[in-house]
Amino acid sequence: MNRIIVKYSICFVALVYGLALLTLGNLQAQTVPATDTLDEKITGSIFLKVKAYPDKLVLRWGIDNAAVWLVANDVGIGIDRIVLDEQNKPLQKQWTKINTRPIKHEDEDLFRQRVLADTGNNALLIAAEALFGNPSIAAPSIADQESMENASMEFENKYTLAMMAADMDTVSANALGMRYTDHLAVNGTYKYAYRVYIDSPLPSVFEVDTAFYLLPGSMKDEVLSPRNVKAVGKDRAVHILIPNDGLHNTFTSYNVERSEDGAQFTRLNQIPIVFNRLVDAKDFIYIDSVDNYTKYYYRVNGIDAFADTSYYAPVVSALAQQQTAPPRGYLMARIEQGKFAHLSWTQETDADRPIAGFIVRKGAQMDQLDDYLTEELLPASQREYTDQNTDLVKGVYYQVLAVDTAGNYAGTNVQYVFAYDSIPPLPPTGLQGFVDSTGVVTVRWHVDYLDNIQGYRVFMANQKSGSYSPITADFVRDSVFIDTLDRSVLNKEVYYRVVAIDGNSNHSDFSDILTVARPKMVQTPAPVIENYKVSDGTVSFRWVLPPGDDSKAVEVLRRVALDSLWSTLATLPLETLSYTDSTVEASRNYEYAVRVRDNQNKVSEISFPLQVFVYASAQNAPGTLTVKMENEKPVLSWTAPADMEVDYYIIYKAEGNGLVQYDSVTGSAHTYTDVAAGKKYGLKAVFKNQTVSALLVSP
Repeated sequence: MNRIIVKYSICFVALVYGLALLTLGNLQAQTVPATDTLDEKITGSIFLKVKAYPDKLVLRWGIDNAAVWLVANDVGIGIDRIVLDEQNKPLQKQWTKINTRPIKHEDEDLFRQRVLADTGNNALLIAAEALFGNPSIAAPSIADQESMENASMEFENKYTLAMMAADMDTVSANALGMRYTDHLAVNGTYKYAYRVYIDSPLPSVFEVDTAFYLLPGSMKDEVLSPRNVKAVGKDRAVHILIPNDGLHNTFTSYNVERSEDGAQFTRLNQIPIVFNRLVDAKDFIYIDSVDNYTKYYYRVNGIDAFADTSYYAPVVSALAQQQTAPPRGYLMARIEQGKFAHLSWTQETDADRPIAGFIVRKGAQMDQLDDYLTEELLPASQREYTDQNTDLVKGVYYQVLAVDTAGNYAGTNVQYVFAYDSIPPLPPTGLQGFVDSTGVVTVRWHVDYLDNIQGYRVFMANQKSGSYSPITADFVRDSVFIDTLDRSVLNKEVYYRVVAIDGNSNHSDFSDILTVARPKMVQTPAPVIENYKVSDGTVSFRWVLPPGDDSKAVEVLRRVALDSLWSTLATLPLETLSYTDSTVEASRNYEYAVRVRDNQNKVSEISFPLQVFVYASAQNAPGTLTVKMENEKPVLSWTAPADMEVDYYIIYKAEGNGLVQYDSVTGSAHTYTDVAAGKKYGLKAVFKNQTVSALLVSP
């Protein structure tokens, strides 16, 4: 809380600096503990503009912080100048101060005299109120944060009005100490540089930037006016758009004038129009409320920060008019003499929305009314039209468009006109069908452009010779239809036929039958492995298949235990219910599974995996292990296994507790000499594929 009090203490010090003569230290002593430090700064910047006239240069400035502005009013503003020649070389060795004393606002008595002398100067009244008006909260308590905020906001508003008054009126700008005139003959080849700053040092809590401005003397003849002004007609209003470009249209305020003849203009605004230039908008918009369908002319000028009024921007014009479509009429049609289409329609009228005329259009399809019957608008008073150039046997769609003077239009209802015809259209041809794995069927057919086809109806059956039922509640206006198959129906095929309907509701015969194979949408159950046998170097097992008349083959799968990928060992006919795998390796774990593949090449779920371990085959064991004593040491000898390459041998030895692993020798060895005799010896071969032979035991 102390930090918040410090912040508002700073603002309040600035606000009462010149009025109450309170010191920052005294204020802190009342509100902040001695251990707290005032580490926040009041920062501000001076913004400067300079304008050249033939015999003078005028400076206008402002400060972007109300508290800094109040303190600056107490100490004043200083101005320095330096002039550069046509070579950009300074004519003086250093900056020259051009004001003999600090520039401050005028005192209250002088302000009062000026106001009384010019009571119609509203800008001067605003400036006087900002400087000397009594605040609504005369002495806000520092301990009351809300009153501090309200007092600060009130002063911010007065400060903003003072800045605006200085922009609007030269007398107010001079009285507020925000304008200075440097009287000298302006050389068009020179450049004039100025800097504006606070004239005396401020307390350390303030940080204020110095403003700099460089102006070429050639700009003394510059002619300015608002640029790229536009007028846009709306409904009962005209929008005047002034681009917010930040470059050319930087005037403080604007005046907008209007004329009905483009010669005699009347100003629309009693006071200059001020736009917020800080808003991120493409255009400043002034809205003029006017009557529709009357052309108005507009011209705009601007007032700059020096209270100078610019030239007018080029005159622009606009017409306010209805922005919405006129009311829809109602179209009726009848056939005359059996071959002409007579159209009549109704149309509401409104003086505020005048109708310019009507357009009659027709087409062979309701959504293709692209044949316009008149090159120009029919008169606004016309309500009938006869089309004598048409073929009503094929049927024609008509619509009338009402167009108002603003170019808005609305169409009547569409009327279908046809001569009675009892001849049915031809059956649709070219039927094609496509079905995806989810059972969505797309049926297509050719369009008969030679007849007045109004639509189609699609029929479906689950039996080719059965009864076909309509599956479309309304006409199909397109030549494509999407159907979704019923998952509960198990038929292998579904059948479609299409009927064409003309404008006289004559139905064609059925089209040829379209046969679509029904996709299998339910996966075949998994087979079941019922028994198995692991023998010398082989694995055999049998299985039971699930019922199903669409299966075509059985696939036997195998993988090494803990592996994630299955490999297909064999694809067998459905009649085969067993399999023997003779490609296994000894001392390895395998998993087997079986699945079924159907006629649509889809597979069933795999059976529950069968896990087996293949033991070492006695046929792979080393041959004829013998033990002989030589030089009082036992010597073991054996023959190598046939057809398999040995990596190494494991020697087993029994010394009273059975055979235990004792030693190992390389795969090329055929003998082994022990240091002491055992009761019995054993031998295993470990092959290059890391399988192990059966144990060979000595006699």
